[in-house]
Amino acid sequence: MPETIILNELDEVNEIVFFTKGMVDIGFEINRVQDYVLRLDKKIIIGAYNLTFNTRSDNVYKTYTLC
Repeated sequence: MPETIILNELDEVNEIVFFTKGMVDIGFEINRVQDYVLRLDKKIIIGAYNLTFNTRSDNVYKTYTLC
């Protein structure tokens, strides 16, 4: 299964995404090379901070497994 990018860096956040299952990788991009440094599983919330404070995404979020 191909991995799906949920949010890219500097994307505008218009919704909060809740995952109860699966794994999500969080990382950054430098010189068009993406590096993922954190993997979250179980009860993941993406976009709550950005939507609350009206900021853009600082990280790249992508699915690692089916969520």
